[in-house]
Amino acid sequence: MHGGRFQRSHSLIRAIRVTAALILALIVCHVVVFGRDDARGKPVAQATQPATQDGQPSGDAIRKKRVSTRPANRKRQGGRKGRRKQDAAASAPSSQSAGGIEGPFLDAPSLTADFGEVWSGPSAKVSFKFRNTGNRTLEITNVKSTCGCTQAGAYSKSVEPGDEGHIPFTVKTVGLQGKLTKHVRVTTNDPHRPHFNLAVTGRIKPVITFEPKNAFTFGIVRPGQVITREVTVYSHIAEPIELTLEGADDSKAVRAAIKPIEEGRSWALTLTTNPPGTDGNRVVPITLKPSRADLPPRVFNASMFVKPLIRVEPPVVRIFTGATEGKAHVKLTADSAFQIKSIKCDDPQLRLDQPNRVSDASYAFNITAPAGYKPARTPVVALETDHAQQPKFDIPIEFATRKSDLVKARRNAPATQPKTARGKKSVPATQPKTARAKKTVPATQTSKS
Repeated sequence: MHGGRFQRSHSLIRAIRVTAALILALIVCHVVVFGRDDARGKPVAQATQPATQDGQPSGDAIRKKRVSTRPANRKRQGGRKGRRKQDAAASAPSSQSAGGIEGPFLDAPSLTADFGEVWSGPSAKVSFKFRNTGNRTLEITNVKSTCGCTQAGAYSKSVEPGDEGHIPFTVKTVGLQGKLTKHVRVTTNDPHRPHFNLAVTGRIKPVITFEPKNAFTFGIVRPGQVITREVTVYSHIAEPIELTLEGADDSKAVRAAIKPIEEGRSWALTLTTNPPGTDGNRVVPITLKPSRADLPPRVFNASMFVKPLIRVEPPVVRIFTGATEGKAHVKLTADSAFQIKSIKCDDPQLRLDQPNRVSDASYAFNITAPAGYKPARTPVVALETDHAQQPKFDIPIEFATRKSDLVKARRNAPATQPKTARGKKSVPATQPKTARAKKTVPATQTSKS
């Protein structure tokens, strides 16, 4: 009997504890939901909320209150653009005093300096202007251009509050045309804009143009091969001018001649190749000089690669010398039949074999160098042929040491003394390392206990 009464009282106590915990949880939820506005400093509007008969807010008022206290999502805040605008607004100076913005402040309508349209040749000049709307001195500490054609002049390094400053620029337009944009890095003591990129822009109009534009590159040309190109030259300035040709005479690889098509407006330029007997790249600068002193001359390069009629294989003849004699195999090939009249070397230590005629347009021969040969200068093999356009030509010989001989020389070289610390002697490599104050024990002896 007593046991049943004890169990009923224990169950009643446990129910009371659970009920108290639920009541405490409801109180905490009520404080969290209805106490946010009070924590933020906003008064809770109780007079405007509809109430029940017992004076408590109605269910609709509670639901509206919960919805109004939810944080706004990203879309309602304007997304990333909204945050960027907020960051920009935050970075703008907000503290102002009677003398203007607190600290130095560089104020400019645009970070672009436009020099407009100019003719190619004369240098264009433009100035970037700004004003210090802060209440402290504005300092321009550095102006650095990304291109050598745009240079900054003597700019305003210190601008007092309310004053204007400027950064002048000079743009070289020689050889340039079309729209131009160059960036300049400016460094200031303005805390709101310590570094910024300034764009120097404009449009450059060419004085002289050519049609076709690729007529000055002749590509691969044989010795004595004649190629003629016709180029039309146009002037784009309003008044008529005269052009004078310079730099292309009969002694150059390209000859040029000019004659007017429309007086003062257009000209016909004739280019003719005059390749020399030696092979390689040839670049001939040709200058068209206007009659006006304020217009610079226009320079263009006529280029070609002279390919020899008799080709040497390999292109670079190299002999590897060392402990034994070295040898190189040389082959001469032409597009038409030819004969070798004579062959000789200016170094008597080199031995030349008699050229072997492989075909009517091909020869082969060997060049042998003695063991340990070290030339004081580059030897040359001179050949004479019956070819009308290439009767003589030279073949330079290069020398190098064999890799195997270099490896042997390194192995046979005496070992150098290892570096030691100051005041210490080096230990020979053959001496075994032993512990300090101990002697080495031979392998046949045993230590006594």
